[in-house]
Amino acid sequence: MTITETAIRDFDEDISWVEDEALSYDQMQENVLASKSKFVAPTGSKARTAMPAFDLAIVSKNCGEFWNHEFVEGLPTLGLIKGGTALIYEGVDHFIAGTAGSGKTFLIMAILVETLVNDEDATGIFIDYESSFSRFMNRLHSIGCTETAANRIEWIKPTGGMMNTTLYGAGLQDWLVEMKPRLVVLDSVAVALSANGMKENDNDEFTAWWRCSIEPMNNAGITSVRIEHTAKDQQGRVMATPRGAQSKTDRLDGAGYYLRTGKAFAKGVSGEAAVIPIKVRGGDHVAGDVLCKMVVTVEPSSGSVSIELAAVAPTPTNADGSVRLTGLMEKISKYLEASTAPKSTRTVREDVGGKAASIGKSILALVAEGFVVEEAGPNASKMFTSVLPYRQSEDIALNPDTAEGRF
Repeated sequence: MTITETAIRDFDEDISWVEDEALSYDQMQENVLASKSKFVAPTGSKARTAMPAFDLAIVSKNCGEFWNHEFVEGLPTLGLIKGGTALIYEGVDHFIAGTAGSGKTFLIMAILVETLVNDEDATGIFIDYESSFSRFMNRLHSIGCTETAANRIEWIKPTGGMMNTTLYGAGLQDWLVEMKPRLVVLDSVAVALSANGMKENDNDEFTAWWRCSIEPMNNAGITSVRIEHTAKDQQGRVMATPRGAQSKTDRLDGAGYYLRTGKAFAKGVSGEAAVIPIKVRGGDHVAGDVLCKMVVTVEPSSGSVSIELAAVAPTPTNADGSVRLTGLMEKISKYLEASTAPKSTRTVREDVGGKAASIGKSILALVAEGFVVEEAGPNASKMFTSVLPYRQSEDIALNPDTAEGRF
């Protein structure tokens, strides 16, 4: 089932108020309803001939009736991470943010193709406000998409806004729901907002746009991913959150990720980026930590691109939540192992090197875990002696399986 660009364009009609950003939401509804008699659906399209019915019903459930019902929050299942879980939840909204050239479009295209390869009944839709069909197809070929998977991908170049308060948006939303894709990608939010006369940095306008553009898809069980641009702060540093309104993050009910470029990739040049959760529903990933690496391998001769998400080990921490300095702990352990007499904290700091606070925390961790013993020294000092070698490669926080039976 395909909808043509011509059919989409016909939805616009000649209605001057569609692009009038000065109108309120209520005024737009009134104008839409008043104009429905003018609308004739394109031949062969599945667009509604009546305008969107604005559902004023209140959905209510009595909590007591469901008291013994077990509600299970789903785990992310799309965008599989090697050695980990996944990035994308089913049926809710997400964003991937990053600077130009960070690989956000390549990443979501790879996730789309992977989803269709793993599910032969799935379809995907790519709503492309930013690029051309030829560039999209070239990227599909470069990431190894098969013709079988490509047959289940619909690419759309919208000629109007997505909000279902307009004729164009209502027809587009109906078609999206009828297609029942497993994944819809929007590239990008900034241009999609402007197509409805909305400002990117206005919280209320973004919320209104989201409620009339993204939420209807999610209510129909469709998974959505928005591609977002990032901005810089007053010091010129790149911000990890989407550019513009804070509501871009607040409205999120899936997960939002920031791509931080580690090694930039380009034609013939491989690279990688860190994938950092900004907001995650249900806490399946820790916001602010590096969740995984996007490893981009480019074959110079053929131009083919391989994209893999590889899990990274979480930053090890001590019992008090402080960062576990495993490298320094090993240095201190080796120093004490080679010593013929107990050493004070000051002597360890002078001989091993490092900040006093870091040395102190590392020694305390070694004592608490049985690698080092503490005894009283002269002038109320504390003296330390090694009783068991500590090695970073065997750290229980990094490799819990190898630590069994160590003590």
